[in-house]
Amino acid sequence: MNILEYIFWFGVLAVGYTYLGYGLIGWAIINLRGPYKHKRSPDPNVELPNLALVIPCFNEAEGILLKVADCRQLNYPKERLRLIFVADGSTDGTEQILEAVSGIEVLFKSERKGKAAAMNHAMEIVNEPLVVFSDANTQISPDSLMHIVRHYQYPQTGGVACEKRIIRKSSESASSAGEGIYWQYESFLKRCDAGLKTIIGAAGELMSVRSSLYQPIPEDTILDDFMLSMKIVEQGYIMAYEPNAFAEEYASANIQEELKRKIRISAGGWQALFRLKHLLNPFRDFWVSFIFWSHRVMRWSLGPFFFFALIPLNILLFREANIYMIFALLFLIYFILVLLGRLLANTSLRIQWLFVPYYFFIMNFAVIAGFLRFLNKKQSVNWEKSIRSVQS
Repeated sequence: MNILEYIFWFGVLAVGYTYLGYGLIGWAIINLRGPYKHKRSPDPNVELPNLALVIPCFNEAEGILLKVADCRQLNYPKERLRLIFVADGSTDGTEQILEAVSGIEVLFKSERKGKAAAMNHAMEIVNEPLVVFSDANTQISPDSLMHIVRHYQYPQTGGVACEKRIIRKSSESASSAGEGIYWQYESFLKRCDAGLKTIIGAAGELMSVRSSLYQPIPEDTILDDFMLSMKIVEQGYIMAYEPNAFAEEYASANIQEELKRKIRISAGGWQALFRLKHLLNPFRDFWVSFIFWSHRVMRWSLGPFFFFALIPLNILLFREANIYMIFALLFLIYFILVLLGRLLANTSLRIQWLFVPYYFFIMNFAVIAGFLRFLNKKQSVNWEKSIRSVQS
């Protein structure tokens, strides 16, 4: 084998491990070793703690009252639940709408500084032992808070990551089908993370931490939810996973909106890797490092880069052996499916798997674009509202 062949096969292993291998290996380890467990079961008779539910929002006037109603339908004692809305630089009257609602607290910052700053602002007034964060455009399952708080009976639990679900329809476009299938698989990987030891990165749509462990997030942070959860892990605590506590939202309206969102996430991922590089050391904590490398680092680095590098490498090796001809045929079939998905991107279909190759291509492209945006320091910390499919 020549050097190009070694690089090619290393790339095949990198791509395979990134997108399939980790899930299979994690699942196998958990089934052989057993899942990471606490020493005792939660006591259902323990008194429920006070908690604060914080909702950062920017220009959500159109749907903010729906979010208020969503919070009020939660199955948790009202006298133990504090609702705090943070209108970060909103210019559409979100603050005025909220101030007319009784039973909630409203914080307002005239200068828009981003979600991290809004979360920090809210935590200045939180004195409850637990805090839950949720996005303004999501719907929380009614029993979520009850499922979340039971994890805090264990002293080693520093936070709880919840499940994100995409509201699905019988026939969908490329964006909604791809995002829905992606989050189903991502939920499986999060179960693997938790079964091995801890969640690496919670979804900001619904997550919780101990207030005493909250560390102010630098205002230039792009992925505030990821950094917040990793700061809990950094302190030696566990981020538990609770799939019965979930937040639902509609998918991006189209692939352009989804690409915009994915590029921002990828730029934030690279920022996070540099800020959390010490967690990559397996001698510091083997399982944290293993999960971090497998679930995040590979997906934000080697996996996508080799995904694209394998094509020119395969062309250079085409005449070396028959196996490379087989790979060339597989690449050809894959890109035909990508092209088909692109042509049908805005068409609602019942055969939703047809969009997976195209969505997978877009996801990897976004990582490269996000990396370039990170290098050029062109990614703003201010989150841009994605147009959701329900609005289209």
